[in-house]
Amino acid sequence: MISCDYDDGSFSNNTYNKLFGGSPSNIAMNVKKLEAKSIVASAIGEDGLRKKIADIANYL
Repeated sequence: MISCDYDDGSFSNNTYNKLFGGSPSNIAMNVKKLEAKSIVASAIGEDGLRKKIADIANYL
């Protein structure tokens, strides 16, 4: 998640955008754009973001 507003490090921001990403997924998506096969082996939790992450990963 990425905060919608600047946060000075006090962690006072309560508004975030849910975005799929991170180093492993970024690499896999860019490798796919080069028309090579890629795979990410990972685990996701049982929280509220689980379904969104799974839907995006299955789409790719």
